[in-house]
Amino acid sequence: MKNNPFQILGLNPDTIRGLKDEEIFMLVESQYKALQKIFHPDKPRGDEEKSKLISDAREILDPKKHPEEFAVFKKQFLKKSSMKSQIDRLKTELKTANNLTKLFYLVLLNYLQASADICDKTTVFNIEPCIISLHDYRLGMNIPFFEREKIRRNHKKRKKNPAFFELEVNTDSSITKIRLGKRTNFTKTLIGTISPSMLTGKKGLDTMSRVLKLAQPIWTNDSAAIKSLFSGKKMDYSKIIDAEEKIPTESFMPIMGMIRPQLHVDDYLFSIGQDDKGTFFTFEGTILSIKPLS
Repeated sequence: MKNNPFQILGLNPDTIRGLKDEEIFMLVESQYKALQKIFHPDKPRGDEEKSKLISDAREILDPKKHPEEFAVFKKQFLKKSSMKSQIDRLKTELKTANNLTKLFYLVLLNYLQASADICDKTTVFNIEPCIISLHDYRLGMNIPFFEREKIRRNHKKRKKNPAFFELEVNTDSSITKIRLGKRTNFTKTLIGTISPSMLTGKKGLDTMSRVLKLAQPIWTNDSAAIKSLFSGKKMDYSKIIDAEEKIPTESFMPIMGMIRPQLHVDDYLFSIGQDDKGTFFTFEGTILSIKPLS
C-alpha cells in the first residue's frame, strides 16, 4: 500500500496516540463508515477507486486479523507525525531567528552610524587609559534613595560602599574591576551606554529602573517608594524583584537599539559576556566620572 492506511482514512496521529489497539480500531471503523457514505459507488458522489482504497485500509488495520501489519503502520504513522511536528517547530524557530537577525542588523547599522558621527568623542572604541567610577544599580537599589544620593556625592564614602566601584582601563586595553579595594580582572567587553534622556527626555528618580524594566520584569525598592509617595499607600516590599546581573540576549532586545558607543557621565553603561549558557548582557551601572589614569 503506497500511502499509510491511517492517512487514507484521515485519522489524526494526536488522536490515536496513547490509545489501545481495540480503541484505535473503533475509530478506524467509525471513519470507514463515514467515508463510505460519501464515496461508495452507490452514492451520488460515489467513487469506486476511492471506495476500494478505503475498504483496503480498514481491512489492513484490523489488529485481530493483521496484528503485524497494524503494528508496523501504526508505528510509521506516529513516527512520521512526530518528525512533522519537529520540522514545524524548527520552521517556526528559524522564522523567529530570521526576524531576530534582521533586527540585529538594523541595530548594528544604528550603532555603526552613531560611531561614525562621534570620532572626536570618548567611546568604547577609542577610550584612553582611565578610571571609570560607577554606581552599581542592582546593589544600589538596596540603599534608601536619599542616603544613596549622599554617598554618590562623597568620594570617600563611595570607596567604602559595595554599591560603588571602579573600572580601570589599562594601557593594554585590559580592564580591572576595583570594589572595596579588591582588584579583579574584568572578563566582559564594554559595548556602550544608554542615556536617560533617550527614555524620558529629562532626568528622573526612576529612570534607571525604567531601563531595566524594559528587559526584566523587576519591581524595585525605588518603584515602591515612588508609588508610595504619590499614592499615599504603604510600600509593598513583597513585590520587590531584584534585577539579574546577566540579561539573556532575547530579553535585552527591547533596549538593544538604544545602545550607543559614547561614554558620558550619568549614562548607563552596559557590557557583553559569555558563559556556559551562551551570550549575556550586563547593566554595569551609572557612570559617575571618567578620569585619566595617572
